[in-house]
Amino acid sequence: MDERLRDLLSQRESIGKLQHFVARDWRAVLDERMKPMGMSDARWTVLFGMQVLGKPSPQHQIAELLGVTGPTLVRMLDKLERDGLVRRVTSEDDRRVKLVELLPAGSELLEPLLDMVSTLENELLSVFSDEERKLLWRLLQRLFNRLGELSGQGRGGQAG
Repeated sequence: MDERLRDLLSQRESIGKLQHFVARDWRAVLDERMKPMGMSDARWTVLFGMQVLGKPSPQHQIAELLGVTGPTLVRMLDKLERDGLVRRVTSEDDRRVKLVELLPAGSELLEPLLDMVSTLENELLSVFSDEERKLLWRLLQRLFNRLGELSGQGRGGQAG
C-alpha cells in the first residue's frame, strides 16, 4: 500500500476505507492464485452462488444473491458459459426468463476453488489468535447487519 495512503488512513482512522482496501487486496491475491485455473474471485463467486441456490435459477436471482448488477453478471456468465461451466436455458414457465444451470464441469471446479479460498483465509488470519478471529467475525457480522438495517434490507441472520 502506498505510504501516503497508509498515513491518511491512520490519521483519519477510516474503518470503511480500510475495509475497502483489505477486500480489494484480498481479492487481488485470490485472483492471482486462481489465474492458473482460468478463474477469478468474481467468476468463482458466481459458481459458488449457483451451488448455494442449488437449482437452475433466474439471472436476476443470482445477481441479487451476489450483490452485482445484471449487466455485470451477464458478462461473467458469458465467460463461464464459453468455458462450459454453466448453461443458460429458457424457463418453461416464462419464456422471457433465462435460467442459469451449473454444469458438472463447474461443480467439479468448486471443491478445489473452495480449498484455495479457505487456505488463503487461513493464511491471512493466521496473525490472529482464535479468540481474535472470533471477535473479528462477530464485529464484522454486526457491521454487516447494521448496513442491512440502514439500507432497508434488515438482515436478521448471518452474512452470506
